[in-house]
Amino acid sequence: MKKVFLYASATLCVALLALSCQKASEQDSLVTIAPEQEASCPVTLTCAFPSMETMNKTKVSFAADGTTQWQVGDRLIIYGLTASEKIVHTLSADEITDPKNAVFTVDLSGVTPSTWGYKHYNVAFPYDEENVPFTASSTDDSGRARFHNTNQLLMAGYINDDNDIVLYNLNAAILFKVDGDFDSYHFLGADGTEIVGYANYLCQMNNATPIYRKKYLQSNGTADPLTRISGTLLSNNGSGYNYIYLPVNNSDAAGDDADAVSLPNGFTIQFVKEGVIKKTITSTAGLTISPGHFIDLGLLPTAYMHDYEPIPASEKLTATELSNPQSANCYVVDGGNDANRNKVFKFPAVQGNTYVYDGDAGTSVGTVASVDIVWETWNNAETVTANSVIAIVDYKDGFVYFKMPSTLHAGNALIAAKDADGNILWSWHIWVPADIYKGASTAYNANTFGISVPAMMSRNLGALVDAQAEESEVDVRSFGLMYQWGRKDPFMGPGAVATKTAATMNARIAFSIYSGQLSLAESIANPTRFGNYSGDWNSTPDADLWGDVSGTKSIYDPCPTGYKVPRRDVDGNILFKTADLTDQTGWEANTAYHWFTVGSPKAVFPICGYYYYNGKLDHVADRTLIWNSHKSDDNSAYTQFFNAGETTKDAYKKAYGGTVRCVAE
Repeated sequence: MKKVFLYASATLCVALLALSCQKASEQDSLVTIAPEQEASCPVTLTCAFPSMETMNKTKVSFAADGTTQWQVGDRLIIYGLTASEKIVHTLSADEITDPKNAVFTVDLSGVTPSTWGYKHYNVAFPYDEENVPFTASSTDDSGRARFHNTNQLLMAGYINDDNDIVLYNLNAAILFKVDGDFDSYHFLGADGTEIVGYANYLCQMNNATPIYRKKYLQSNGTADPLTRISGTLLSNNGSGYNYIYLPVNNSDAAGDDADAVSLPNGFTIQFVKEGVIKKTITSTAGLTISPGHFIDLGLLPTAYMHDYEPIPASEKLTATELSNPQSANCYVVDGGNDANRNKVFKFPAVQGNTYVYDGDAGTSVGTVASVDIVWETWNNAETVTANSVIAIVDYKDGFVYFKMPSTLHAGNALIAAKDADGNILWSWHIWVPADIYKGASTAYNANTFGISVPAMMSRNLGALVDAQAEESEVDVRSFGLMYQWGRKDPFMGPGAVATKTAATMNARIAFSIYSGQLSLAESIANPTRFGNYSGDWNSTPDADLWGDVSGTKSIYDPCPTGYKVPRRDVDGNILFKTADLTDQTGWEANTAYHWFTVGSPKAVFPICGYYYYNGKLDHVADRTLIWNSHKSDDNSAYTQFFNAGETTKDAYKKAYGGTVRCVAE
C-alpha cells in the first residue's frame, strides 16, 4: 500500500549541508580562455515526511501512529519562477536515510528562483506528468503549484536558506475500514451539493504567505469544484485502512473557513462494485478537520449500511407524475421555476404514449435493471457539468424517477432504461427550458396561425428559449434539438450561431455515425447513433412512425405530453400547406439575424441548419429544415425548407436531421 498516510500540519524538515557554486577560476594570460559559462550548482537537500495528527475529541482512536514514509520511486518537483524551468527528482533507496527522511543532491543551475519573500525554490509532491501536472505563475512570482484530482496525498512548499525542503499538507483526511464485497467508493456531502474536492487545485506555499487554496473560481486560481470524489478501496475485509483526502480551504476566498475542511451537516459514503453503487452509509454529525489532521471512523458498522437508492423511498412517495394525462417520449420541467429545485418527478417505463393516467397501464419497455443519464446539454458551446440538468435518476416498480438539482440549469437530457446486461430498452427526453409560460397563454407558449388548426408551440422541440424577431442575432439556445425523420430520440443542435459544430454534451454514451441503415430496434437500443444512409435511415421503411397514416400520435412521436408532430394536410396549417410563404400573413425574413416569421399571430422560426444524411451539420444560420409527419416515398419525407429568404414545401431524405415544431393533440 503506497503511503499509509501523509500530511504536514506545519513545516517539518531537517537541516543539512549545501554545496556552494563557484565560477571557474581565473586562468594564466598565455592560455586561451573559453567564453565564461555558468558552473553546475549541486545542492544537497533534506526533506522530512510529515506526520499525521489525530483530531481532538474523535470518538475512535487511531490504532497506528498516523504517519507515513517515503517510498522508492516517489517523485518531487522543484521549480522556480516558471513552470518550464523544473527538476523532477525520483527518490532511490540510498537517498531515503530512514522512513521519514530523504537526502538527495540536485543541480539547480537551470532553474530561476522565485523572489517572493526572499530568493527561494518551490517544491511540490506528488509529481505525475499525466495525472498531477501543475504550473507556477510566470507573472506573479508567488510559489504557486497546481494539482489535478485532490483526493490524494498532496504537499507543496519551498527550499529555505538551510536547504531544508519545507512542506505543507494541502489536505485533511478521513480514515475508515469496511468489510464487504466492494471495490471502490464515492464520498459526498450531506445532500450531495457540498464541494468536497476539485479537479483543479491551486495553492501558494512560500516563506512569506502560505495559502492553501488560491482564488477559487478566479483567473489563475482553483477551479472545477466537485460534489463527489471517488477512490479505490485499498482494503475491503475490515482489516486495513482506506483514506479519503479532502482539500483544505482558506481565507483567501471570502466566506470560507480558514485553513480547514468543514462539512457541518455530515457526509455520505457510497460503496461500489464494478461501477454499480451497492451500499451507502451516512453521518449526520458535522465535522471540521484542520490540515495535516485526520478523523478515524474505524470499522464502519454494517448495521448502518443501507441498500443504495439514488432517490430515497420517502421522496419517491411524493414525486410529481409527468405522465398525466398520458405518457410520452418527452417530458417538460420548467427550468425557470425555483419550486422545481430538488424536486422529484416520475413517469412510467412504457413505450411512448401507451400509458393513460388512471387508465391503460401502457406497453412496458421490458424488464428494467437500471436507469441512467445518457447525455446532458445546455444547447450551446459551453462545457456541460455532469448532473447539472438532472441530478439523479432511479427506478422502482415500473416508474422512472429523476430529481432536479439544487441549482436549476436550462438544458436537455436523455434518460435510458437498461436491462441486466446494460442494453438500452427505451429512452426518454427530459426538456428543461429556461421558461415556459408567458402572459395569459394557457398552453406551452402556444400560438396559432389564425386559422382553425391545433395550437403550435412557439419554439422548436428542445429549444430553451423562444426565438425573437428582433434586429439582433438570434439566441443559439432557440435552435432546439434535431431529429432524423420518424425517430423519437434527438441529436444536438448547433453550439453557436453560424458555426457547423454541434452543441457540447456531457455524454455517457457518445454521438456516433453508423455507416448504413439501422433497424427500428437498433435505433431504440442506440439513441446516440446517427444512421448514415442516402435515403431512409430505417432498413424497414415505415410511413406511420410519426402517426401520419393512423392520424393519431404514435409511440415514436418525440413531442411531449399533449403535443405531437404536425400532419401536413391536417395539422400543418400554412406552414406545411403552402410551398412559398412569402406572400402569407405575417411573413418576414431576416437573414442577417437568422430568423423568419409567418402567421397571425406571428410564429418565429430560427434559421438553424440541419444534418446531412452522413451526420454532417451544415448550413447553420443559412438554411433550416422543419419536419412534418408526412412521407413522400420510402426514402423521403416532407418539410418546410427555408433558404436564401424563401421557403419551399419539399421532400428530403429521412436520414437528414431537422427540427420539429410540435402542435397540440
